[in-house]
Amino acid sequence: MQLKGQRHRAASSPRLHAWGAARARARALTPGHPGQRGATLVEVLVAVALLSVALYALVATHAAALRYSQMSRHRATALFLAADMGERLRANLGRRESGSASEEGSGAPLPPFSATGFWAGDYDYVLDFQRQQVAVAGPADVCAGAGSACNAAQIAAEDLAQWRQAVRRQLPAGAVYTRRDAVRAVMYLWVAWRESPGGASEVSQELPLPPGACPEGLSADPGVRCVHLRVGL
Repeated sequence: MQLKGQRHRAASSPRLHAWGAARARARALTPGHPGQRGATLVEVLVAVALLSVALYALVATHAAALRYSQMSRHRATALFLAADMGERLRANLGRRESGSASEEGSGAPLPPFSATGFWAGDYDYVLDFQRQQVAVAGPADVCAGAGSACNAAQIAAEDLAQWRQAVRRQLPAGAVYTRRDAVRAVMYLWVAWRESPGGASEVSQELPLPPGACPEGLSADPGVRCVHLRVGL
């Protein structure tokens, strides 16, 4: 009888061992057990937080790149518009007033006459930024065409009106400022604009204007940017 019981226990030992091992594995996989495998809720939250920070930085970098790209595009447009006015000035330079020239070859002074075109100040435009934020009226006279009888002042008025319309059309809140040199054939041109609210204006306010970038009257608003061009005629 004793031998039979020993044989029975020996035969059941492998089954007991297998059952114990299975139970141990089940306990190890039970939530809250020290041997638990997989990610906990805290680990998941930490991973989500890190991913959110990385995505926010990526979106902020992309938005800043778009704002700087917009500012560069506006600056390039302003330079093109300023160069356009430079060509208009060269085409209507006009003449100085009497006593500043003489007849070629004789040295005799020319008959008295008034300055015209650039020399008469017909292209000077010094309104401040705020007063330019109204609709730009078209030119009173149409001087295009070979048969036009417009004088230098009328041509200058048409040039200024067309130029201001182009600046307002191609730049946000576009404005202009022109001032001639009293002695030399040099015109100082400024093209100004305001960056879009809530966009590049935030960046432009962080970037200080270089000296002379905007004349007095155009730089009061921190969101206003300017391009300055000195045109020799």
